[in-house]
Amino acid sequence: MGNPLKYQWMLWNKLPSFAYQCFAVLVSFVFFSDVGVGIVRASEVNSSKVLQMAQLPEFSPQEPNQAAAKRATVEGLELFNQRKAEYRRQAITKWEEALSLWRTLGNKELEAITLNMIGRAYSGLGENQKALEYYNQSLSLSRAVEDQEWEAKILNNIGRVYSDLGENQKALEYYNQSLSLSRAVEDQEQEATILNNIGLVYDSLGEKQKALEYY
Repeated sequence: MGNPLKYQWMLWNKLPSFAYQCFAVLVSFVFFSDVGVGIVRASEVNSSKVLQMAQLPEFSPQEPNQAAAKRATVEGLELFNQRKAEYRRQAITKWEEALSLWRTLGNKELEAITLNMIGRAYSGLGENQKALEYYNQSLSLSRAVEDQEWEAKILNNIGRVYSDLGENQKALEYYNQSLSLSRAVEDQEQEATILNNIGLVYDSLGEKQKALEYY
């Protein structure tokens, strides 16, 4: 099969748009879907995933803004993974830097991902209104690029915030929207995450039998 690393480099150099998409997929895989209490939360980034991203080749030298945006994103991931509030605030600063660059480049897909990551950081800090502000911006962009799979993940994240706020009916509203979209795009992993989160809401409401149905 040859050297896979060499093949990766060839793809990166010859097909920059393909490499660009790979970077987007890696970041979105790590950060998009928020799982409720009782399950390992996706917001706690596995260090190997961060390392994977850090080792990705830079974008074309002709696109310094892309390279700078990627570096800021990865540095933010590394800070976020420290799990302490001070580092997560530093991660937000890095991602705001990346966000500005993605906007300059006109890349709505990566802008949406970055907005989502900032929302995750604020959610982890307990700043739920700030989290909602960024999630809703991310949601608008995901709809603009007509990506229902991403839209479903962000709807789930918004549902988690409302659940944390104790607004269970609003949480269920967003979870159900997310569930419908996840089923429409046949994303079974995401569907399982949402079913678990809906179960948690009914559990907190004391509706144990209903919770069991979703679990």
